[in-house]
Amino acid sequence: MAEPVEFIAERRAVMTPGDVGALHTALVATSSRLSATGEHVEYLRSYYLSELCRWSGVFLAEDPQIVHRVTRIAQLSAVEVHRVLECVPPVMATTRSRVENKQYQEELILMNSVVMQGPSNVVSWGCVSESKGIERWVNDARDGRLDTSLVDLAGLEYGDAAMARRAVASLDPVDYVISVDTRRVDEHTRFEIEWAPTAGIVNLMLDWDLPILEITLEELSGWLDVEPGLVRRALARLAAYPGTDVSVVDPRGEVYVAIDIERCPLTAAHPVAAAS
Repeated sequence: MAEPVEFIAERRAVMTPGDVGALHTALVATSSRLSATGEHVEYLRSYYLSELCRWSGVFLAEDPQIVHRVTRIAQLSAVEVHRVLECVPPVMATTRSRVENKQYQEELILMNSVVMQGPSNVVSWGCVSESKGIERWVNDARDGRLDTSLVDLAGLEYGDAAMARRAVASLDPVDYVISVDTRRVDEHTRFEIEWAPTAGIVNLMLDWDLPILEITLEELSGWLDVEPGLVRRALARLAAYPGTDVSVVDPRGEVYVAIDIERCPLTAAHPVAAAS
């Protein structure tokens, strides 16, 4: 087994602090899931330089291919991965060695759960997932559908129903459709959360600078690393937004997507409307 080393994954993108936080959550969940299957990868932290529109994530892994896999599953494309040669002062090295102690690990968890934005417009996220861990359960569910209740979610992830309610409310409506208004149901009411990588398709086109995407369903499924059925669902949702032209021609599954950057609320500088 190769010794894990640090890698930095980088990409250029226009992101808000909310976008950075959502990506942080996805990377935490994905790296944890792959580590559980023996992939030996750990997502450590990330940074976003808003003035340069550049995102960077730091990973501990055996090789760069594993890092590419994590970022691809998290719906990141056009990512460059580089090995890190790090030099730290002796005091920092001594402090870092103490992290091996469980007590210091617990202290760091409390510290790193806070998003920090400095005067240089650098948004930094630590290595701990916030309350959006619910995404992991939905994305892992069969067909991207999770039948659940606030009580169930509290037992799985959050400890209490109030926190679970806030977590559900924080899900991105572009990718997650909830069958009820969880603000107005009791904690035992069952509902369904349905996921599709709609934002992933849009990000793919933006990364490739493609206002029009012509690709097969199988190829798009491979790029997004999801099942074709989930891609069809995402395309159907994308078609509901103004400023989009989406079609899938069977039997070969030829996909056509055109996005008017100025009209589509997912890409416009000042969104005009959202899909219902």
